[in-house]
Amino acid sequence: MFRSAGWLVVPVLVILVAVVLLIGRGPQAGNAFTLKVGDCFDVPSAAAIGEIIVQPCTSAHDGEVFLAQDYPGATGPVPYPGDTAIGAWVDQACVKTAFEPYVGAAYGSRPDLKVEYLFPPADAWARGVRRVTCYVAANNGSKATVPFASGAPASS
Repeated sequence: MFRSAGWLVVPVLVILVAVVLLIGRGPQAGNAFTLKVGDCFDVPSAAAIGEIIVQPCTSAHDGEVFLAQDYPGATGPVPYPGDTAIGAWVDQACVKTAFEPYVGAAYGSRPDLKVEYLFPPADAWARGVRRVTCYVAANNGSKATVPFASGAPASS
């Protein structure tokens, strides 16, 4: 009987190792346009926007992504929309639509939080980068050590 059940040992061990590796995931390099919803990171300087370190949300972090998608209708050789159009889209898509489902409270009821976003500069836009990344951060600039999605206070 042991011999027939032995084939289960290897798959179970592989699954356990994968779970341990995912849970223990440390900081990982990325950039502003590869971030995914739920990724936590420290906000880079404008000059280093291409060098973002994704880290566990239980480590001290500045921001947490709650919306990451391509700017709508921006396929092919579309002119750069400009700051006003981008800001209006972020207000609608991020602040008014995506914030509450992610954080669990309306934006106006969370004065401890602010919505920020990353958007490609005109030269990256010309190369086809159209990704908008909206993230939530503590309004007072402090770091969080819990996910903002949990509804916990922004600073810890």
